[in-house]
Amino acid sequence: MVAVVGSEPGTWVVLQTESGARATTLAGASGPLRGVTGFEVVVWGAAERPGVFRVDRFAVRAVDGQPALDGTVRRAGSGWTLQPADGPAVPLPSLQDVREGARIWLVRAPDGRVTGHGVISAP
Repeated sequence: MVAVVGSEPGTWVVLQTESGARATTLAGASGPLRGVTGFEVVVWGAAERPGVFRVDRFAVRAVDGQPALDGTVRRAGSGWTLQPADGPAVPLPSLQDVREGARIWLVRAPDGRVTGHGVISAP
């Protein structure tokens, strides 16, 4: 789980594991991580010292307890796809507020309807 703690202007991004362990993040992915506060993510990187983790990359896995996809919006013929970093492209409906090349998260209902989405980083 991602959390932003502290008071402006001195805030920082913290990762919390299911067991409750917490680690402050270093630069790298910390900027984009601020946009997924409260989401479940998987991170890749390395422990720099006890309680401090360097995030090289991350992927959103759940939003409000619902499974989520994380990827880059790509044009595919006359439509759109979401290209995850770790899997095959997924067809997308037209999303009015999303541009090609944007990295987004997406939640779908069992019938395939998009029930939530947001931009992680603009193109």
